[in-house]
Amino acid sequence: MTFIPLVSISQQKEAQFLKVNIEIEGEEVFDVNIITQDHQGYLWMATNLGLVKYNGIEGEIYSIKRDDFSFSTNEFIHAFYVDHLGDVWIASNSGLNKYNPDCDCIYQYPTFINDVKLTMIRSIVEDNNNNIWIGTQNDGLLYYNRESDRFTSVLSKTSDSFPLGNNSISHILLDRSNNLWIGTYPNGTNEGSGLLRFNINTGSIKQFLHNPNNSNSLTDNRITALFEDKQGQIFIGTYKSGFHIYDPRTNSLIRINNDTTNSFQIHAAYNSNKVNGNDPYVGIIHQDQKGNYWIGTSGKGINHFNIKEKTVINYDFDLVNPEILVSVGEDRQGNIWFGGTMGSGLFKSDLFAKKFQLNSNFTNVEAAYEYSFNPGILWVKTQETGLSKWDLSTNTITNYLHDENDNNSIPHNWVRSIYQENEKHLWVGIGNGGPYGGFDGFGGIARMDIEDETFTYFKLTRNDDGREGFSYTVYSIEEDKEGYLWLGAGPGGIFRSDKEKKNV
Repeated sequence: MTFIPLVSISQQKEAQFLKVNIEIEGEEVFDVNIITQDHQGYLWMATNLGLVKYNGIEGEIYSIKRDDFSFSTNEFIHAFYVDHLGDVWIASNSGLNKYNPDCDCIYQYPTFINDVKLTMIRSIVEDNNNNIWIGTQNDGLLYYNRESDRFTSVLSKTSDSFPLGNNSISHILLDRSNNLWIGTYPNGTNEGSGLLRFNINTGSIKQFLHNPNNSNSLTDNRITALFEDKQGQIFIGTYKSGFHIYDPRTNSLIRINNDTTNSFQIHAAYNSNKVNGNDPYVGIIHQDQKGNYWIGTSGKGINHFNIKEKTVINYDFDLVNPEILVSVGEDRQGNIWFGGTMGSGLFKSDLFAKKFQLNSNFTNVEAAYEYSFNPGILWVKTQETGLSKWDLSTNTITNYLHDENDNNSIPHNWVRSIYQENEKHLWVGIGNGGPYGGFDGFGGIARMDIEDETFTYFKLTRNDDGREGFSYTVYSIEEDKEGYLWLGAGPGGIFRSDKEKKNV
């Protein structure tokens, strides 16, 4: 990784970004079009090498090629969506794909299902009923009902309140009110339909178009980005450096221009020059975990608005080619990732460029864990000082220590391993045993009821070791796909629970 020079328009201390170099089987990743993180923490990227899963150290390529699709761009991926089950939906030219983490496999839907064509897919979202909506380039809007396992075409008939016909859909967004926002794009002789707000419950549609006589209409009818912020506002990006905000409270759309008299007003980085022969477009809109905004325009880098400090920085990545940064992702640790085309590659904010701060509330720490069941909760295991739960959102720390007068307390203050089974239960390996089996023999495993904050103790003993009642220390805990817990106990060997996890 190498540092990238940045240009600031304020005196605020800048974040630092690293260029992330990924090489897979001798091939370099230099184009990153889409980025998302799944429930297991992996980053998924659409790259020049195709579909890549990245663990922060190395990448793995997944093939989605199809024998029945002959386009040379058959693997070009336009969107990801991680649903409530943790499956990753993959929208590509060649069709609809779904990655299942349980089998580490990709299911490819047929290109035709019940006369519905599933190719040239541009975007995917999941609604409040866990059903899937799909935007395509040539076949309008599609709807997948999980219960009936059926795909249907929506807004395609002339009898519909607004028939999409063969409109090319570039982006779709589901807001908190269950409205589906549909961004369109010209398709052949079709000039596009601008932006549509489709109420899933009532079927009503409102259209937003460019109007030369209305300064608060869309700058351009070609929609390049859609995003809903924490306040419920809808952010809209278009060509011609267009940036707009729709306020649902006032039911009004406002075109946001760069106001030099009010430099902190949230705006896109304005660019009047064509980039590779195309009008500049707003392609990146994101609000991070701290509530700050990142807004990027082709050829002009990315504006970062710090809401608390009311400062703005423009990050110019000084790329050899014009800055075609097209994708943004944020991981659970708060790192910001940017991907770009034309050889731009992948960039990552470096949180560790800041000074480390010592938290003196913890001593003898061995490791800390964050699980997807409770993001923002850090479980800290220690030697001699028990188990700790650190709530990062409130910065509160709860310590769990052994109390010899309380059978529901943690059985030992030496915590050697942690595994969270679900939202309710945490498994804790305990004991101060050494690698060769010495020390007190009071090891074992405890199941913590997270809500009640109580512990149930299980001993790990053997009948063939000549150590009557000696309970071994648990150094590692894993669960297999059938639901058994496997416990690594050093010299005590490997133990397995029953399926109900009531006995070990």
